Amino acid sequence: MKSDLSRAISEPDLASPDSDTGEIGTDSRSLPSASLGRSLVIAIRLSWDRLGMVLAVSLLGVVVSLLGLSVGLLLPAVIPVPVKSLCVAVCWVLLFAPLTAGAFAVADRAADHREITPLHLWEGARRFGGVAIRLGLIHLFVALVAATNAFFYVNLGGAFGAAALTLSIGLVAFWTMMALYQGPLLIAQETGVFDTAASRAKRGAKAVIRRSFFLALGEPLFSLGLLAATLIWSALAFLTAVGAALLWLGTLCLLTTLPTRALLRRYAILPENEDSPAKEA
Repeated sequence: MKSDLSRAISEPDLASPDSDTGEIGTDSRSLPSASLGRSLVIAIRLSWDRLGMVLAVSLLGVVVSLLGLSVGLLLPAVIPVPVKSLCVAVCWVLLFAPLTAGAFAVADRAADHREITPLHLWEGARRFGGVAIRLGLIHLFVALVAATNAFFYVNLGGAFGAAALTLSIGLVAFWTMMALYQGPLLIAQETGVFDTAASRAKRGAKAVIRRSFFLALGEPLFSLGLLAATLIWSALAFLTAVGAALLWLGTLCLLTTLPTRALLRRYAILPENEDSPAKEA
């Protein structure tokens, strides 16, 4: 019997009569282990080996973020602050999401030991930017709902308010764990990693969210460890403005790409020899 999680992650568009003999999926009893620690160590080494990529991506992230946030300065002062804040947030997503798509695309190439040039960053942003923008807008909507709920429950008070707030925090934590997988999964699904000879896997932002849900749900301890590692890295990077500007985004893409690929290998969606010698595009 094939792994149910492997099937759920692959999520083919078309059902095939011989789907039980397809390439994706494996017996759950024979699944290889996925080592979070090993994946993080490889990611740190790759960050050093590809330091130029890390610096370029991180600096571009700062520049694009500043451009997105500067939109607020161009809006008329008569616009209410909540509306202005929403406009700035939407503009930021429209600019930042394609960059992150390109960043994850080059991180994927680095994890696969392939050559990286600035053109690959541009090509990734162009090719995957549309899906990344839709995904970013969904994240913005979820953030607004979570903030509204938190404000309501804090003001509600009492035992019910405290319980509802605790539940909301738990849901946000789970959503954040899902989000850690979504950049690498976006690149994987849009490049056909989940496709088989019999079917084409689903594309788009909803498919990314669905796959990240199954990964986070199926590997809760792995996901919690990855969340802790990324939070620790973010705290260390933002201790100084220089660390955040030069290293944060590029390293974060590698810190999430390598563990995600390790899980995809575990479920036989990627081949076992992911850390083999360099492959050229």
